[in-house]
Amino acid sequence: MLLSLAANLCLLASAQAEEVLQLLPALIHIHSSVSSGQNSLDALVEEAARHGTGAILLTENLLLRFDYGLFPLRGLIRKRVEYPSVLTYDIDRYLNLVKEVGQRHPEVILIPGVEVVPHYHWTGSPFSRDLTLHNGQKNLLIVGLERPEDYRGLPAIGNSGTSRFGWESLLLLSPVALVALGVWRLKRKRVRRHRFGGMTLTERRTAWGPSLLLIGLGLLLLANNFPFRISRFDQYHNPDIHPYQELIDYAALKGALCFWSYPEAGDFSQHSFGTLGNVTIKTDPYTGDLAKTRGYTGFGAVYQQNVTYINPGGGWDQLLLEFAGGRREHPVWGIGELGYHTTNKRLTDVQTFLWVRERSRQGVLEAIRRGRMFAVQRPPEYNLLLRDFSLSQGKSRHSAISGDELRIEGQDPLLVRLKVETSDGSHRPLHLDLIRSGTLIQRFNGETPFQTTYRDAPPSGTEKIFYRLKITSPHLLASNPIFAQRVVRLGSPQAVQLDPSALLRTGSAQVG
Repeated sequence: MLLSLAANLCLLASAQAEEVLQLLPALIHIHSSVSSGQNSLDALVEEAARHGTGAILLTENLLLRFDYGLFPLRGLIRKRVEYPSVLTYDIDRYLNLVKEVGQRHPEVILIPGVEVVPHYHWTGSPFSRDLTLHNGQKNLLIVGLERPEDYRGLPAIGNSGTSRFGWESLLLLSPVALVALGVWRLKRKRVRRHRFGGMTLTERRTAWGPSLLLIGLGLLLLANNFPFRISRFDQYHNPDIHPYQELIDYAALKGALCFWSYPEAGDFSQHSFGTLGNVTIKTDPYTGDLAKTRGYTGFGAVYQQNVTYINPGGGWDQLLLEFAGGRREHPVWGIGELGYHTTNKRLTDVQTFLWVRERSRQGVLEAIRRGRMFAVQRPPEYNLLLRDFSLSQGKSRHSAISGDELRIEGQDPLLVRLKVETSDGSHRPLHLDLIRSGTLIQRFNGETPFQTTYRDAPPSGTEKIFYRLKITSPHLLASNPIFAQRVVRLGSPQAVQLDPSALLRTGSAQVG
């Protein structure tokens, strides 16, 4: 039985060694006129195809609706601001449009997705002239949901599809008692008797004033509470990280990819409302929330801003160290995030390059899910291409690329192979940081084309390590990590059970 299992594992590892991968340029975080974008989806895909883009991951706004109501009649005395979104456009119509445009432009793989505001909340008051909307730009990107009902069920503030009837609905319906009491008082005549000598006069009066007041108040409260459905979180309290984790868990349950969007990008603006003062719109950078949450696919690691989270020893490395130490179930991958809305940006400003097994929707999603990618922020003249970033040991023919894990045996050195070129073949300055488990171990200063092999001593223990790259000047390029861990043989003092799925990730990859 054990011999059969070992033979099968050897055959599978051998098949993996011959795996040939293609380098596919992709755009992530794109908006069309379906929501907050300027261009039609057809126009976007045509433009992307002209630049050689192989895949687009759309992230139309799921819902852009912000409400503020005055207590205690928040449902009636309310100001609402709403912009076009997938929910106002219609989910079925959106998914059908993506399918139709994809059929018209088969050269670009088009994958639907949404940008979600899980929660926002208010502080202050218009009467104290310090009303502030928090976290209106604290977003998650959800990509790869298949069914319309999955979109309708996304837990996000304002999405009526996620509200429900519960025991709390009885409280919202309780003003019915005021209406019933008012009606009862109307039907019940108040009787008063007056004596005049030997005569008794009986007077029957209807309490119109109090009865109508009760009925009016009850109806007012019922109108305020309609439609009597309960949402787990409201916009007048700060539930901290819980709505975001709920959305992440939902995406994972549905098999979708989930990314924190622009974690270092804040947002601040003020809008005057005359005697009511200024309303402040504010979103603080939220890199700390990446450490508080679990189960998401990745985050925007490269975008058109000075990004520090990916520096050696920074926040990203801390998340990867948690995974390497067994304190986090999944690694966190970095993507290039374009955030395209209008022609003020070029579609090629930020790209994510994927190593895919096949040019298909499934191939794209698999590559991202496995972390087989690198992200680039580029100037308009040329692009920077990471032709090789692989890890092997000694003379072994097995190697690993970004997202993979290499099994270490013996004391032969680890070999990190690097090859960087420009898209136009030009000579350009290059600063390359090679990072191992959060520590900068080598800085290369040179120019393209650049190629080298770095030799590193393997770890003496069984701890899991990882390598990743950060390249600057004038680009910003960030690779995803390659993991490595020593194999402990059965029967040794530190014997552990081998993970067959991990062995399947030790194959040599070629970039075509």
